[in-house]
Amino acid sequence: MIRISLAVPGLALRAGLRSLLESDPALQIINASAQPDTAQADVLVVTDAIAPEEIRRILVESEADVALLVLGENASAAQAYNRLPVLAWGAIPMDATVEEMTAAIHALHSGLVVVYPDWIERLMVQRVFGPSMDTEPLVEPLTERETEVLQYLAQGLSNKQIAVKLHISEHTVKFHVSSIYGKLGATNRAEAVRLGVQWGLVAL
Repeated sequence: MIRISLAVPGLALRAGLRSLLESDPALQIINASAQPDTAQADVLVVTDAIAPEEIRRILVESEADVALLVLGENASAAQAYNRLPVLAWGAIPMDATVEEMTAAIHALHSGLVVVYPDWIERLMVQRVFGPSMDTEPLVEPLTERETEVLQYLAQGLSNKQIAVKLHISEHTVKFHVSSIYGKLGATNRAEAVRLGVQWGLVAL
């Protein structure tokens, strides 16, 4: 059973989505409200009406390990959500069919990235090939602590192992990882390490 938390403004829209998703017996809606709630959820479903900064704050504070599905109006609106610290990320249109929504949730639960076909070029090309070192400087330099965390990510350590190494809480490690993703423009650990190597931030 895949546990889903719906964070959708508007009672009617929320009820409609709940009805659609519950048509799949493998999906269980454990929470449906206007604000994100990650407690006990496997997949968090939100609309692009909720700011990515708010979702990031909740993810970091709750230390939740969830996948995220964004229901958006277009690729540009959804793009801001692809750097959040989640297990898997996906974006599909608000008017996607029930089959597309349920298939997306199953894929996310399996750890896959989900992008609506018409949006793939806009959302994924830059993420796959990374920035040009000649034209794309870091938005903000990593702090000394973030560089340490990135080095341990490159060694394949988990958040818990990094916390032990640095004598900090696992929650703090997750916060640093989230910040690293944002500064490097990464969506996952492997990409963060790759970009860190390109910028000379990781010693292999």
